[in-house]
Amino acid sequence: MQNKRSTIYKLSFIDVLYIDNAKDNTVRLYSADGRLLQVYKALGDRIELNISNYASGVYILVCNNKAFNIIKK
Repeated sequence: MQNKRSTIYKLSFIDVLYIDNAKDNTVRLYSADGRLLQVYKALGDRIELNISNYASGVYILVCNNKAFNIIKK
């Protein structure tokens, strides 16, 4: 069984963030103060996170048990 790593594009973005090689992964989006905002489950190899309804700022994205700071412009 091959373990693929998910690829996250554009850690600074406007409305949409893409995660490739996301098959069977769950991605969690948190506010900067640690509140869980949304959970995304991959239905295919790519997750498209449309967070246009959230304010500009810093968010925490957890994917494959790793946390990433992302910036919504």
